[in-house]
Amino acid sequence: MERSLAQLVRQGVVAPLEAEKWAEDRNSFLDEMQRIKEGR
Repeated sequence: MERSLAQLVRQGVVAPLEAEKWAEDRNSFLDEMQRIKEGR
C-alpha cells in the first residue's frame, strides 16, 4: 500500500500530505518516498 501511494505521489496524482494521511504505516510510507527519490 505504501509503495503504491509513494508512486502516486511521484506521478503527481496525489499530494504527499494526502498520501501520508492514507498510509497505514507512516514510517514505511516515508521510507518508500525516500527510495523513490533516490531512484531505487
